[in-house]
Amino acid sequence: MGFMFEGMEPTRTQTLEFSPAAGGGGESVVEIELNAIDNDPGAVQSGHYLWPGASSMVQFLVDIMYSSEINSSANVDSISKSREILSSLSVGSILELGAGCGLVGLASLQLWGSNNTGSPGSSLKQVVFTDHDPGTLKRASDNYEATQKKRQRKNRTDGAVLQNNDELKVAFESLSWGDEADAVRLKSQLVEDGGFDLILGSDLIYCCEVVRPLLQTASSLLNKESAFFLSQSFAYDPETEDEMDQACHDLGLKRTILLDSSDKGNQHYQKQISGFLKIQVFEWSQ
Repeated sequence: MGFMFEGMEPTRTQTLEFSPAAGGGGESVVEIELNAIDNDPGAVQSGHYLWPGASSMVQFLVDIMYSSEINSSANVDSISKSREILSSLSVGSILELGAGCGLVGLASLQLWGSNNTGSPGSSLKQVVFTDHDPGTLKRASDNYEATQKKRQRKNRTDGAVLQNNDELKVAFESLSWGDEADAVRLKSQLVEDGGFDLILGSDLIYCCEVVRPLLQTASSLLNKESAFFLSQSFAYDPETEDEMDQACHDLGLKRTILLDSSDKGNQHYQKQISGFLKIQVFEWSQ
């Protein structure tokens, strides 16, 4: 549905900055120039809006990589588990599913492509933004260009500056969930070692019917030792929860809930979105 809103709604360009929740000195480590429809998406299924799950995912990733201390025990557990998973990955390639405006993918470029010592490393070679809507892919591409130009103008040398690396490739590709041929095409064109090292997504599941196509595509694009991190800013109904568990079982995936704002001790992330937040990770079952 996103293409229906292209050029029809007023948009706003804003600079989004993210700093660690604790121990980072309050200095931003991610800075994105982002244009999106200037309104709350509500129930509209369009990637032209900035969905709250995207901002929350970026904040969560920043905290994983840069926060030296987290106050609440629940956050300690979720951050610790996430760090353990990410530290086991060699992140040379990143894919964003349902990229929309591209915020999560743009942040991953700065987090994994940074030459700052706080970054997990500088082995990143490729970031791919995917969506079924060519209009949102164009918006994500425009946001990438705007972010790059702004950072070049500022000539910054801190953690928000992408490492100068001629080998780092950025691509914007159409992808339909549940279409195995489409996933095979994407892998054959862009990935040499059989799959992506890290897959990211935010606010992708809006009804039960998209669960299996989404997870089927994610499983087709994961390599043997990679992970799919997914954030959600609204609660699933019981039918959707059951479908996720069944789809994971059928596809050989393990689903781990890293953070659920309905649990006590997650006040920091509740403040970020003023509502619900769930972050989960999907990996291959042992």
